[in-house]
This record gives sequence, structure tokens and C-alpha cells, in this order.
Amino acid sequence: MTGSVDVLVHCAAVSVFGKTLETSEEDFERVLRVNLLGAVNLVKAFDGQLHAGASIIFIASINGIVGAPGLSAYAASKGALITLGRTLALELAERRIRVNSVCPASIDTAMLQASFDRQANPAEARERNIGRHPLGRLGSPEDVANLVLFLASDESSWITGGTHLVDGGALINRS
Repeated sequence: MTGSVDVLVHCAAVSVFGKTLETSEEDFERVLRVNLLGAVNLVKAFDGQLHAGASIIFIASINGIVGAPGLSAYAASKGALITLGRTLALELAERRIRVNSVCPASIDTAMLQASFDRQANPAEARERNIGRHPLGRLGSPEDVANLVLFLASDESSWITGGTHLVDGGALINRS
């Protein structure tokens, strides 16, 4: 590949429902392979094109900060992704490459809807989830994209190694 890269975003994710002791090793490996190793491989693939001032952004999750019963592989992979972002921020700082993680809460996507659909009453599950967010709604993909755009811009040139929430207040609402 030739040319230079200004912004690199890792937004791939898979999940599997299951408590820690019930989740197979194969499921853990698959989730970690996509959610964590996918980010490592993406950065490695573009390393030669990243220049001073470039921004790397990982889409993690608040579940990587607080954990998530029933989503242990997902939460573990996102926690590892946050730590990877901090480590890369230190390692790439001398090259003036910034690395940040974005941690959404419940974003209205097909993956979230699938989690509601596993419940006896999906509509009730959705409303319960909304109730966990002080701002009273699910997040939208645009909410996440707006934060990513900021972190990708020169306006955030003094921000690296951060873990940035886009969660409608969900994290402050958890005990």
C-alpha cells in the first residue's frame, strides 16, 4: 500500500451471549480474534502509512469498563481493547500518532436489537434498557460518529490515550 493515512478506526465487533463459566473457549477466541486482534492487525497493516498527526480510534464499550453479566467474552475483549489503546498511545506518541478509545453504551443497532429479541418480551427489554440511560433514550450510530469525527480532527490534537464515553449517562447510573 502507498500513500498516507490520517485516520484509522477499528469498529468491528462480535459478541456471544453467555456467562463466563458457560462460554466456550472457541467463543472466547472468536470474540477476542475480531474485537481485539482485529484492531492489532489493522494497526499493523497500516503502520507504514500512519504519519505524524494521524489518529487511531478504537470503538470499545462501557462494558469494557464495568463488565457485563452474560457478555463476558465481549466485555473482556473491549476492556483489553481500551488497554491496547492506552499502550499504543504511549508507544506511538514519539511519532505524534494519537490513539483513543470510544466507549458507547447502548447504541440502537441490529446487535443490540438481537439482545432484546432473546428476551421473553423484546419491547419491555428495550424500555428497561432505555431506563438505564439518564438521558432517556438509546444512542444512535450518529452519536458515536460525532465523537469519532472530533477525535479524528485536528481539534483534538492534544488528546491521546483517552477512554471517551458516549453513553447518555449510563456509566454514572451504574453502581
